[in-house]
Amino acid sequence: MSKVDDFDYEKLLSLLPRHKILKPVDLSRANLPVWRWPPLKSYNGFTSDERIRNWKIGIYLLNIGAIKKPAHCDICKKVGSVGFHSENYYDIRMDPFLCKSCHTILHLRFQFPESWKKLAQMSIIGKETWFSILSLQEIDLAKFIRQNKSKYYPYPKII
Repeated sequence: MSKVDDFDYEKLLSLLPRHKILKPVDLSRANLPVWRWPPLKSYNGFTSDERIRNWKIGIYLLNIGAIKKPAHCDICKKVGSVGFHSENYYDIRMDPFLCKSCHTILHLRFQFPESWKKLAQMSIIGKETWFSILSLQEIDLAKFIRQNKSKYYPYPKII
């Protein structure tokens, strides 16, 4: 059995941050931003369309003040410009905010595992974190969530 087969999806989902939605939002009526770039590669089993939809929802929620962007990176804790990173593209409320450096190293962890291990080790402060348990092999979190729809169902119309 590979490490991926043993990956604890429940633990990852439980450790991801939880952002509060600061006001009710009807996504069926939302004027979502337009994606103007090429399709994305899949990540954690999520398709390009799923990833782009999550980006659109995140930008919309930030623009209308329904989510507050923190002043620091969720991994290295440096204060400065941060953006969404998704492990679970079905729920923007679980997206950490990362600086560009941490975001890049995280996404390149499959090609450069030592850089990722070094960053994760330097950033762990005495407790288990969502990033400390990430696999160095690709996982299929999307499949896990699809199989457990009653517990981790994709976005309702109103969040």
